[in-house]
Amino acid sequence: MGAQDWMKQAIDEFFDRSQEPSQQECDQKAYALLQAKAVRPVEMQGSLSYTVVATTETIISFRVPEGKLSNEHESLAKYIHGDLVPQSVYHGKLGDEKDDKKNLLIYTMPYLQGKSYLEVATFGPGLSDTVLEKHVNYIRHLARQVI
Repeated sequence: MGAQDWMKQAIDEFFDRSQEPSQQECDQKAYALLQAKAVRPVEMQGSLSYTVVATTETIISFRVPEGKLSNEHESLAKYIHGDLVPQSVYHGKLGDEKDDKKNLLIYTMPYLQGKSYLEVATFGPGLSDTVLEKHVNYIRHLARQVI
């Protein structure tokens, strides 16, 4: 399955959980909020959000309430990764005004060029001992950054 297939499957599953707001409504909100000429979904979608990048070089993330970006999480991320963590800005909610559980929280942040670890990692079923050792070392390196 290619990256586009995985992306479409992740987006479909996200919007299948709740019919409101729709992907189209999120895209329209992104166009309006960012005054963008185009928006496109990011390839690596999260399970708690629908995320697009706009021609304005801005990411906009529509997140379920359980996926709220808190100041504590952002502070921890900045402590671990420093200036690599972009500043997020909260822009309110999209959805049913009477039922907070059906709302999506809207956040924007600058678009950082490059690829995520998940996009470049070479893991999968049947890892060789060498590849597995590299992944374990990488995870240990990240863990040391927290301590």
